[in-house]
Amino acid sequence: MSDTYLENIYLKNFRNLKEVNLDFSKNVNLITGNNANGKTNLLEAIYYSIYKKSFRKSTKDNLIFSNLDKEKYFILKSNFYKNGDEFNHSMKIEEDSKLVYVNNQKNKRFKEVKSISINPYDCHNFYANKKIRRELLDNFISDFDSAYKKSLANFSKALRSRNVLLAKFFGPEDHFQNQIKVYDKIISENVYYLLHKRFEFIEKLNPILCKTFKNIFREPLELKAHYESCFDKNSSKEDIFNFYQSGLSKDRILKTTKRGLHLDDLNLSINNNYCHEYASIGQQKVSFLSILFAYVGYLETTQKITPILLIDDISGELDSLCLDNLLKYLENKQIQVFITTANLEFASRINSIFGSKHYLVEQGLVTELEYESRRSSL
Repeated sequence: MSDTYLENIYLKNFRNLKEVNLDFSKNVNLITGNNANGKTNLLEAIYYSIYKKSFRKSTKDNLIFSNLDKEKYFILKSNFYKNGDEFNHSMKIEEDSKLVYVNNQKNKRFKEVKSISINPYDCHNFYANKKIRRELLDNFISDFDSAYKKSLANFSKALRSRNVLLAKFFGPEDHFQNQIKVYDKIISENVYYLLHKRFEFIEKLNPILCKTFKNIFREPLELKAHYESCFDKNSSKEDIFNFYQSGLSKDRILKTTKRGLHLDDLNLSINNNYCHEYASIGQQKVSFLSILFAYVGYLETTQKITPILLIDDISGELDSLCLDNLLKYLENKQIQVFITTANLEFASRINSIFGSKHYLVEQGLVTELEYESRRSSL
């Protein structure tokens, strides 16, 4: 049993889910139904109840159920347990306002609960877009390291100010040089910290990543993550400062910072060959899924954090043996899982897991199925 789990959720007017009130298993929660009926929307509501944001690119208007009553808001209420303590999150989101409560008291910050969203459809964007790969790395570390998140924000703010100065400054040269040095000093201090944390994270993640790749996805190959930076692992603050200063002439011509940490990359390789260049489409998908599942293991073993796992329609990406290995993984994990599927055979296997619950989504209506109903519905 997980020491962190979502016990109950109530939602109203969230996407196509008009009104839902559900109690969940501490172990595995199966969500089935035909496509475009609202399975992913339920996962999204759970994620939103933890982070006050979606795992999809959405505006509030997209999230609010469209209905004839003209109710332009949605409500989310969720009850959690963490390390024996019970607490609740609730919110009412309108077009132009947001009310947030923790334990029925108005609050801006939710209690700290971690969730990981695993969606195979993000695979293409991961391999196609360097920025998305870098953001994934930053999101991983920021989610458990508040100092990293703060340093990343400070770096980004200083970099934006540097670029504005490069693009628009028309004053005396000595004023320009002095201001650039101020920004480069701030940048170098934060880059030094961020570099150290990124290299450290990848070093600790890789053994878990390789093991995950072999155990769940039965690939007898070495999967490895690479953090690729313009800076050396042992770069000093002075080295970093001099790096930015050395590129200043070109930056002034181009009116932006053309080199630096903001262009670093995260890549995956199989047996030292880059996945995006040499791996099959199938291997690319399971490699991407592996890094997400490996992050679950990283949080558990390194940070002693138990996340809530949200898995969206993964069954279509895996063969029968991989699905069996995934089920063994889920059974052995002391972790709460929400998993959607339209695959009836896979759903039947999940239903066999002790302590699991099953929910059927049909046109925005969610029904919990009792055990006998579960069997007859598959």
